[in-house]
Amino acid sequence: MKYSKLKLGDIVQICPSTCVNPAFGGCMLIVTEVYQWGVVGYVSVVGDREKLGGVAYYRATWAEIAPTGGIAQWVVKNEAEVI
Repeated sequence: MKYSKLKLGDIVQICPSTCVNPAFGGCMLIVTEVYQWGVVGYVSVVGDREKLGGVAYYRATWAEIAPTGGIAQWVVKNEAEVI
Protein backbone atom coordinates (compact mmCIF):
# COMPACT_ATOMS: atom_id res chain seq x y z
CA MET A 1 0.00 0.00 0.00
CA LYS A 2 1.31 3.45 -0.85
CA TYR A 3 0.90 6.44 1.41
CA SER A 4 1.48 9.15 -1.19
CA LYS A 5 0.33 11.86 1.18
CA LEU A 6 3.28 11.34 3.52
CA LYS A 7 5.63 14.30 3.85
CA LEU A 8 8.60 15.61 5.81
CA GLY A 9 8.05 15.11 9.53
CA ASP A 10 5.31 12.50 9.32
CA ILE A 11 5.74 9.57 11.68
CA VAL A 12 5.34 5.97 10.52
CA GLN A 13 5.95 2.73 12.37
CA ILE A 14 8.22 0.05 10.98
CA CYS A 15 6.40 -3.28 10.86
CA PRO A 16 8.34 -6.02 12.73
CA SER A 17 7.05 -8.81 10.47
CA THR A 18 7.94 -7.20 7.12
CA CYS A 19 11.00 -5.02 7.77
CA VAL A 20 14.29 -5.99 6.15
CA ASN A 21 16.34 -5.15 9.25
CA PRO A 22 14.74 -6.66 12.37
CA ALA A 23 16.67 -4.23 14.61
CA PHE A 24 14.25 -1.51 13.45
CA GLY A 25 11.05 -3.56 13.90
CA GLY A 26 8.43 -1.63 15.84
CA CYS A 27 10.39 1.65 15.80
CA MET A 28 8.80 4.99 15.01
CA LEU A 29 10.40 6.47 11.90
CA ILE A 30 10.37 10.21 11.16
CA VAL A 31 10.03 10.68 7.40
CA THR A 32 12.62 12.89 5.70
CA GLU A 33 12.06 11.90 2.04
CA VAL A 34 9.23 10.24 0.10
CA TYR A 35 9.78 8.18 -3.07
CA GLN A 36 7.73 5.90 -5.35
CA TRP A 37 9.19 2.83 -3.64
CA GLY A 38 8.80 4.08 -0.03
CA VAL A 39 10.44 6.53 2.36
CA VAL A 40 13.73 7.49 3.93
CA GLY A 41 13.66 8.55 7.53
CA TYR A 42 15.33 8.15 10.87
CA VAL A 43 14.86 6.71 14.30
CA SER A 44 16.11 8.85 17.17
CA VAL A 45 18.87 7.24 19.22
CA VAL A 46 19.16 7.89 22.94
CA GLY A 47 22.17 9.86 24.17
CA ASP A 48 23.22 10.25 27.78
CA ARG A 49 22.85 12.89 30.48
CA GLU A 50 25.61 15.04 28.99
CA LYS A 51 24.67 15.06 25.31
CA LEU A 52 21.88 14.44 22.83
CA GLY A 53 21.67 11.15 21.04
CA GLY A 54 21.94 10.76 17.29
CA VAL A 55 19.86 9.33 14.50
CA ALA A 56 19.77 5.97 12.72
CA TYR A 57 18.63 6.35 9.12
CA TYR A 58 16.47 3.71 7.45
CA ARG A 59 15.11 3.20 3.92
CA ALA A 60 11.69 1.58 4.15
CA THR A 61 9.53 0.24 1.34
CA TRP A 62 5.78 0.77 1.55
CA ALA A 63 5.37 -2.85 2.71
CA GLU A 64 7.60 -2.16 5.73
CA ILE A 65 5.68 0.77 7.24
CA ALA A 66 2.31 1.86 8.57
CA PRO A 67 1.24 5.47 9.12
CA THR A 68 0.59 6.58 12.69
CA GLY A 69 -1.13 9.89 11.95
CA GLY A 70 1.52 11.66 14.02
CA ILE A 71 3.70 14.60 13.01
CA ALA A 72 7.10 15.31 14.56
CA GLN A 73 7.48 18.69 16.22
CA TRP A 74 11.24 18.73 15.52
CA VAL A 75 12.93 17.14 12.51
CA VAL A 76 16.69 16.63 12.50
CA LYS A 77 18.24 17.85 9.23
CA ASN A 78 21.68 16.56 10.18
CA GLU A 79 23.43 15.88 13.45
CA ALA A 80 24.00 19.58 14.10
CA GLU A 81 20.76 21.12 12.87
CA VAL A 82 17.11 20.76 13.76
CA ILE A 83 14.45 22.13 11.38
